Amino acid sequence: MLIGPTFVDELKAAGAPLDGLSWGADGAIVYSPSYQAADKLIVQAVLAAHNPNGPAAHNFAIDAQIDALERESMIPRPVREGLLLVWQAVAQLLNWATLAQLLDPTPGNTKYHAGFAKAYAFNQSIVALRAQREPVP
Repeated sequence: MLIGPTFVDELKAAGAPLDGLSWGADGAIVYSPSYQAADKLIVQAVLAAHNPNGPAAHNFAIDAQIDALERESMIPRPVREGLLLVWQAVAQLLNWATLAQLLDPTPGNTKYHAGFAKAYAFNQSIVALRAQREPVP
């Protein structure tokens, strides 16, 4: 059985100690000699229920894309979360014609604002990625 990126979180949620435990992507589990038998049972149960391609793994990949955008833009997560709220408020305050003018780089458009357009595009990228997330039971 393959092990996906959410396996460690599933182990933590089940209360399995991580010290003395390692695994490969192929599903091979290696225990230290001191790893307790009861903890091994927890690990085996988590492994049996683990879905390496399930919604949590899908969301992990989406979150990795969001984090890559964040690193590229040099905007830390708390600031990014605040920006999302600000852009939602800005979109509500501006009418669509004004918003379109701010985003339109056509030569001669004196209302175009490159910084605003870049920030808006960044925000829309995050919103689009978040829309791809799946509910996790």
